[in-house]
Amino acid sequence: MAILVLSATSVMGQQYPTHELIFENTIKLTQPSSFFTFFNQLPADFMIKIGVNLWSVVLLLLAALLVFTMLFVFVKRQKVSLMVICMGLILAVVSYVAVMISII
Repeated sequence: MAILVLSATSVMGQQYPTHELIFENTIKLTQPSSFFTFFNQLPADFMIKIGVNLWSVVLLLLAALLVFTMLFVFVKRQKVSLMVICMGLILAVVSYVAVMISII
């Protein structure tokens, strides 16, 4: 295990850190792969914006309700671990969808 970590560290040490490269120069000097350009039709200066709409607020409220329900089940120490696992999975999906919907 240690050999894998040390070999990965040595490979990473030979490359320039990403903060030392300017994004525009990197794209100009090395073209992105055809697989990337097939799926990504966005311009290089595209900015992600987060907006609030009705669905994102509803989903975030549902996520908060799931969190409080899970905490209530933990405080009551009920033997419903399958229910808590299912609520956790639903919480992850609902939170992800809420964030994805709020991106403009």
